[in-house]
Formats: sequence, structure tokens, C-alpha cells
Amino acid sequence: NRRTIANRGRGITFHKFPKDKDMRKKWEVALRREGFTASESSVICSEHFKQDEFDRTGQIVRLRDGVIPSIFSFPDHSYVLPASPTALKARLNEALARVESLERERKRAKTTIFK
Repeated sequence: NRRTIANRGRGITFHKFPKDKDMRKKWEVALRREGFTASESSVICSEHFKQDEFDRTGQIVRLRDGVIPSIFSFPDHSYVLPASPTALKARLNEALARVESLERERKRAKTTIFK
């Protein structure tokens, strides 16, 4: 997710990675993004956490101490790799098929424009 007015309206919040090195590493590992290292400005959206992991008692929505992001089953989060090589290959094949479909669509549109 991105920081947009629409997402804010949906109640999506963004949270910085922990400053504690051990906890930060746990978050980085949980993301399963090869070679990813969080920067000082890295954030993760609230959809990656369970509802009971938030403290909503104040004006600012905060994560409770010690929580680790655990929800990653979103189709639009393309950086999350499937757990198995078979699932990864299936996802790659789907992506390649989509690219081919878009290429055909682009060619048809180009042909239509110039007729």
C-alpha cells in the first residue's frame, strides 16, 4: 500500500521498522524479500499485522511491543515470494502469460489507431 488519502480513509496506517537491531532483523526476515535491509525511513502498512497487535487507545495507532509482521497473502504485494519452488514457478508462468497478453493487446491497439 501507498500513503494515500484513500488508504487513510480505509484505516490503513504505516509503521516504521523497529530501532532495536534484533527486532528489526526479525521484521526483515518475516518479509521474505531477498537482499532487503530496512532503512531509517522504511515503513510497513498495517495490513501486515493482526488487529489485536495494535494499540488504538490514543490518537496515534501504535503497534504493541514485540509484534512481528505476519500477514503477507496479498495478490498486489508482488515482492512476497511464494514458499515453494513449485508455487514460484506457477507464479512466474502466470506473469509471463500476462506479459504476452498485454503485448498482444498493445499491438492490437497500435494497429487500430493507425487504420
